[in-house]
Amino acid sequence: MNKTATIGVIATATALTLAACSGDEADNDATTTEQQPDAPTAEPSEGPTDTAEETTEEATETPSEEPSDAPSEEPTEDPSAPVEQTALPVPVDASIDTPPQNEIPATIKWLEPGESLHVYVNGSSTPGCFVEPIEAWTDGEAIDIAFSPTEDDVACTADIVTHAWEITWDSPYEVTGEMPLTLTDILGEDESIDTILPLAPVTDLTSE
Repeated sequence: MNKTATIGVIATATALTLAACSGDEADNDATTTEQQPDAPTAEPSEGPTDTAEETTEEATETPSEEPSDAPSEEPTEDPSAPVEQTALPVPVDASIDTPPQNEIPATIKWLEPGESLHVYVNGSSTPGCFVEPIEAWTDGEAIDIAFSPTEDDVACTADIVTHAWEITWDSPYEVTGEMPLTLTDILGEDESIDTILPLAPVTDLTSE
């Protein structure tokens, strides 16, 4: 074999070798590309929705509260029931000359039962020389009249006159019989009398 032929054989072999290597590299690249996993795609999160759905269902299923027809537990006040009240005695002209005398230094009579009454006291015409009603209280079942007792250091005249006062309640009430009556401080400070107020009106006073 001549030299030129030998060089041609070597060149051909070299070209074939290079071609094979190139094919192998291309195959490797293709294999590598095929083996790479696909990039993960973002999928929508499927969060739990059961709780929200259950809450909605419970709110839908809960029956609405209906107004109760039961009467209120708070007691209602009876407008006709007697109430506690006070009144101030107002001086008036005595309707009689001298009220009857007894162990009580005052005479109390209804003018209009449950509405107004009169208080009569005999004594000197000098202020401070006779007991004087200053306040009255009632609860519709009893009456208490507070008095200002006589003053010891006052010179009293010897004349005897009748003093009278009228007591009127702002809220009249029904009276059907005798009523307990307390005369506070009428005999002196802290000296009271418990008695009974009769139902008879003041017009019967002169007959006693």
